[in-house]
Amino acid sequence: PGNPAGWGHAHLPGVRIVRSGFPCAPCRFHVKERCPYCHPSPCMLSIKAAAVLEAAESLWKTVPEHTRSRS
Repeated sequence: PGNPAGWGHAHLPGVRIVRSGFPCAPCRFHVKERCPYCHPSPCMLSIKAAAVLEAAESLWKTVPEHTRSRS
């Protein structure tokens, strides 16, 4: 998880960023490089499913109800 502002879409409406707040963030390592602290990266492993679900639910609430598909 690098700096969210550097990924291009963080400023758009409808985008939620879920971060762990790890002390080494924002990370400078990319997909092909390994985190020197551990692999898989502890910052990614520390993000809880509940936090991702909360972000998804908050995003879902921004979608107008008449456009939601409930398949």
